[in-house]
This record gives sequence, structure tokens and C-alpha cells, in this order.
Amino acid sequence: MIFTIGQVAKMYNISHDTLRYYDKIDLLKPSLKKDNGYRYYTIREIELLEIILVAKQLEIPIKDIKDIIKKEDESSYIELFKNHKKLLEEKIEYLTKLKDEVQHSIDVTTQMKNFSNKEKEKFENVYIEKDIIYFNQNDYNHFGKFLNKKNLILKIDNINNENILFNENIIGFELDNEVISNDAKYEKIKYKGNYILLTRKDTASNIEKFIEECIKEIYKDKNIEKNINVFIECLFTLLKKSKKNIYFVKIYIENIR
Repeated sequence: MIFTIGQVAKMYNISHDTLRYYDKIDLLKPSLKKDNGYRYYTIREIELLEIILVAKQLEIPIKDIKDIIKKEDESSYIELFKNHKKLLEEKIEYLTKLKDEVQHSIDVTTQMKNFSNKEKEKFENVYIEKDIIYFNQNDYNHFGKFLNKKNLILKIDNINNENILFNENIIGFELDNEVISNDAKYEKIKYKGNYILLTRKDTASNIEKFIEECIKEIYKDKNIEKNINVFIECLFTLLKKSKKNIYFVKIYIENIR
């Protein structure tokens, strides 16, 4: 039984150009040529095409497919499939992590959508131990690997019971087991102890005012002689074209009462 290029293309739902390309690179060539000048695929080429299509489905490169076909032995196929299995396992691991990150984004944005600020905040006391590493905003080469993997941490300097000051040039990330390059310039701060945890959804300027009000309320009867550690963990940013962006954040205020 013999088949034209059109018949093979239709049988396997592939384009004429793909078959011509396989012919050009000597991967799959029609072996039968008739007097009319037309070339035809035999059962042998059809069997070879099925192997090629399976290998392509497994995302095995064309070059590797050609090499294995030339060797014509079972061991080569076994080695190729084992190597590709390892690559697929690595890809599955990556996609699983990516899926978890997407699910986390869904959870956070759903939480943000359902969240509403309270007029009277209830101060929640928590004990934390967090290692935060801060980079200059221009040092993308070193902090870039943290983006899309960790929540952004914003540092607040010069805290007292009168005012706050955002350091807009500094961005931070919580450290786990990451290795930081020796040539990176950064500041590492360990936040340890009792903190008041607040959640807020608002513009940046309103969040600043909110923190000021909270600090005044928390320490209204106290004479604070030291700076209070405060940092913000950004959970999600809702971008606005005509208005100010809305930030969904966790606010950590050191509790030294």
C-alpha cells in the first residue's frame, strides 16, 4: 500500500510543509517514485512517521530523533526515553510550582476582593521571627530573582510617635534559604519579637496616614525614646489607570509597650 503526501497529511493531521521539511532534512523521505514523477510513502515510512510523531509529542528534539533512528538499536531508544523522562519530571516539578503560585494569586486576590477596612481596627498581637533583606531599587541584578516569587517588603524609617517616613528607594524580601551574591549591596534586618499585625486595602498615601494613626493610638500614653520597627508586606497591587493604585498589605508594627 502506498500513500501520497496529501493522504499522509490528512491521515495524521499534519501539514504538507511539515512533511516536505522532514524530507528536506532527511528525516522522512518518500521511498517510492513512479513514472509520473510523483513520490509515495510506503508502510515503512508510515511506521517511521508514527515514531517521529510520538517523539515530537514527548517534545524530543528533531536532532535526537534523527540520531536514534540512524543507530537502529533498542538501547538507544531506551537511553533517549530515560533522559527525556528526567526532563519531563523537571518540567512537571516546575509547572507544579507555577500552578501553586497561580493558586496563591487567586487566593490573595479573592481575599482582597472580599476584604473591607474596618473603621475601628482591632490590634492583633503576633510573635514573629523574619529575616528581611533590603536592596536598593536600582540593584535589579541581585533582587530580580526574588520578584514573582516572594511578597514585596517595604521598609519604613524614622518611626516615632509623631510621623513616619517611607523609604521609597529600598525594597525587601523575606529570606528563606536563598544564597545572596557576595558582590550584592544589601541590608539584612532580623525582626524578632511581639508585633501588632494589621491588614489594609487602600492607596499608598492613605496607608501612610493609617499607620501614623495606629502608632499614635498604640503608644498614646507612652513616651517612646527609640524608633519603632515597622514594615509592610505587599500581598497584591490593583493597578488603576485613572486613579491611584490600591494596595492590599499586611502591616507589622513593633509592640514595645
